[in-house]
Amino acid sequence: MENLQLEKRLQAYTQWKQTLATTVGQYRAWLHKYKLSTEQSEQRINSCLHSLDGARVSLPRERFWDIPVPKIDSPTRQPLLPR
Repeated sequence: MENLQLEKRLQAYTQWKQTLATTVGQYRAWLHKYKLSTEQSEQRINSCLHSLDGARVSLPRERFWDIPVPKIDSPTRQPLLPR
């Protein structure tokens, strides 16, 4: 039961990161569309996306090793599928 709740929270966290990354990408596109993008804004957006990609949750392996946490593909911001 506890594992199921934790798994749901981790899935919600992953979804939040994906949604935020998508929204930041849409903001970047909007800046480009209206020619408002600057080198500084690009650097900040890249930094934000890099931080999101690097954000991880650390759990003790012996207790939660069976909970799948999807990895995110950096360029597409989509979950990586198992090979």
